[in-house]
Amino acid sequence: MGKYLRIKNRGECPRLYLTLLGATTKGDRMDDPSQGGWFGSGTKFAPVAALNLGISVAVASRDEGGRYFIQYLAEKRKLPGKTIKQIVLRTTLPDRSFVTRDTPFTLDACKNWKEPIGDDGMKAFRVLREYLRNAVDADPQGYAIEECDELQWPPEGWTYVYLSVSAEIRAMLAAPARYFKYVAPERNPPPLAYFKNGAAYARSDPERTRLFSLGTLAFCSAHPRYRARYDYSVDVKTGTQGRPLLAEERTFSDMSLVYCEVKKMLAAWKDVAALTGLITAMIDGDASFEAEAMGYLDNTPKLLAAAPEWLAAWRRAYGDDAVISSNPYADELARYSFRKTSVTVLQQGVRSFLKACGVPEAAECIPGMVVGQEYRPVADLEDWERERLAIACAIMHEEFPESKGFALCVYEPMTERMKPTLGFARYDTAQPILFVQRACIRSWDTLIATLVVHECRHARTKVDDTKRDFIDRADRDLADLLIEKHGLEHEPEVRPEDISLPSVIVAKP
Repeated sequence: MGKYLRIKNRGECPRLYLTLLGATTKGDRMDDPSQGGWFGSGTKFAPVAALNLGISVAVASRDEGGRYFIQYLAEKRKLPGKTIKQIVLRTTLPDRSFVTRDTPFTLDACKNWKEPIGDDGMKAFRVLREYLRNAVDADPQGYAIEECDELQWPPEGWTYVYLSVSAEIRAMLAAPARYFKYVAPERNPPPLAYFKNGAAYARSDPERTRLFSLGTLAFCSAHPRYRARYDYSVDVKTGTQGRPLLAEERTFSDMSLVYCEVKKMLAAWKDVAALTGLITAMIDGDASFEAEAMGYLDNTPKLLAAAPEWLAAWRRAYGDDAVISSNPYADELARYSFRKTSVTVLQQGVRSFLKACGVPEAAECIPGMVVGQEYRPVADLEDWERERLAIACAIMHEEFPESKGFALCVYEPMTERMKPTLGFARYDTAQPILFVQRACIRSWDTLIATLVVHECRHARTKVDDTKRDFIDRADRDLADLLIEKHGLEHEPEVRPEDISLPSVIVAKP
């Protein structure tokens, strides 16, 4: 146990890199997964957060001006009407002399840098992250972390960063799997799987989902919406359409980009045992994050590298005869007639992905049945039902002669969602088809309103309920009825284009 945490790495750091915003940007290495940072602002923002949290910061190294030892301090400055605390750099030189240089930052700057990542709670994380990640980027194999009681000059060719040790810093380093996937291998289990764009790790926190960028924590949430079965590290810096995954504060800029990258990982994972548990977790609601990710990116053959393994995992989880539930009617028919077990999959993205991997739906197992079908045609009507339909059709043909060429189908709903649909029409076929629910036959009012008036009008206008032609035809039908009832003469309709506006009369002076 020591007073300071010393982070050291081989390689020297020019002192200008500590003050010039953007000087350390790594935009030319965006395709290099070994480089965690690329904004060039962390070493300027982190000291502000550190001083706000009571953490002292010092950097020692060498540049063309020789050896230096920089400490960050906050000094009071009076402004009109108030006093501020400005961040200054105190640079000690080898001869023990020192110089002080102002920075453009005050203690009120970079406010979010002294806040934790999401629901994590560790306010000092961003401070530790910046200096640790810089050391890893500069010296992946030789960097080191140690505690000490004294500030010392580094040997030639090295850079030292000193942070006063706090309880938070010790807690984060004691649980590196939750913060830095590349630190302390003996306490940080290796990934369960590597992918081209990242890695999946055993979940490090039973209470929160933790997601990483190049091994560094970038997202933390306890919300059930983000419940994940694994920790994921996205090891690319740009996502779809070249958009950067991280914002300036090193948190994910857009979760849709993260979902896309995780979907790519899962679609390439070939561990059947791991996928078996993941499938059941998604379906049971215990992996809502992965289930959400499944709804991103099209299920193209190129993406589905592990489709055989996903199909095998499905069968291992639910059995060789398991199918995805379609609707109550199809599920029951598949169970009784074809000995299939239907599994309810509510998440649409998961359903689509599993189907693309070869998992069938219940309706697909029934010859002649359409996937997603929610009704069935009825052929065995009772005599009184046939009689009522004949009367209704006669009325329809008399009132609307063009309906004589329409086909008729009586159906029964098979799902709760279909019950409120009393009828519908298909007019995209060579012969329009009018569909009427069997229950309508029990009421003359419902049958005439549904079949003769509403659905017949759809077939006549060939438009849906929201179109103006559909509404105008209803007005026309009612007008025809009233004209004939009262013995009036039909006359050509007045059209807006036939109306002339009155000429404008300009008064003479």
